Amino acid sequence: MSPAHTKSYLYVLQPDCRIRHEHQQIKKHVIGFVIQLEVKVSGVWHPVVRYDTAHGFAHKDQMHYGGRKEKYLLLVETFNQALTLAEEDFRDHWASYMQNFLQEANEHGAK
Repeated sequence: MSPAHTKSYLYVLQPDCRIRHEHQQIKKHVIGFVIQLEVKVSGVWHPVVRYDTAHGFAHKDQMHYGGRKEKYLLLVETFNQALTLAEEDFRDHWASYMQNFLQEANEHGAK
């Protein structure tokens, strides 16, 4: 069996918005990953949306300012498919995730 390789990336979308990406793979097969959109509010980075394979299954966590979190199971057959889905979702929707989180932060009185 080939050893697992880890690849890590940090994509800066705007000064206060970034995507942190890490995945492990053996050959072309993804065996685990975390890809997370982060937004800086009042000088602190906050996770906003995270896709990962924690607990052995692929899922999406949507965090809300103030601590509430929603979890969604990804209905895919492989972690490769789940990672592709996550990357496409962030490519298409990162700005709206960021704006929604900043609106919640504003409603909670964050500066």
